[in-house]
Amino acid sequence: TVTLHAPFIELRPASLDPLLEEASFRRMLITLEAARELAAQVITTHAIPVPTLPYDEAVERLVSFYRRLGDAARGSGVRIGIETGWPPPERFMDLVEAIDHPLVGVTVDTGHLISALPQRLRESPEGPAAYNDLLVKHIAEAGPWLVHVHVHDVSAGQWRDHRCIGEGIIDWARVIETLRRVGYEGMLSLELE
Repeated sequence: TVTLHAPFIELRPASLDPLLEEASFRRMLITLEAARELAAQVITTHAIPVPTLPYDEAVERLVSFYRRLGDAARGSGVRIGIETGWPPPERFMDLVEAIDHPLVGVTVDTGHLISALPQRLRESPEGPAAYNDLLVKHIAEAGPWLVHVHVHDVSAGQWRDHRCIGEGIIDWARVIETLRRVGYEGMLSLELE
């Protein structure tokens, strides 16, 4: 199984500037062409917010961008995964459901929900359990749209992701059980710093 991670530095898929939005789309098309050449099954992307754009307007623009990207992927055997991170978990699935494209789904990243956990919880003994609850809830909600999973651990205390599996706070038995429960049979990509 082959997967690719699309560029995300300096991309502006929700830009109000049509030239920036189009340049971002063209970079995605280059990634799609590379995926076709490599017979990749998934391209992981990031939905990137525009700091000056209200959330609802940014989401509206991202819906249009990802529908267009999904259409470009037709016939290629490639699916597009939007990686955990932004929008925050309580709104993430709203974006995916609004896109409503058969080739656009979710790439769950096991460490990218750190910022969604309030600082007070990260500083408490309940932090690791709360993080695991948040992670398995995210996986369960993403279930029908899950196309890929990035796995790495989160260190206790420092709350840094991309740590070695088994050396952090993630309850891997619970994560794997949740992936099985939602019927995920795809690849797990190990991501280490």
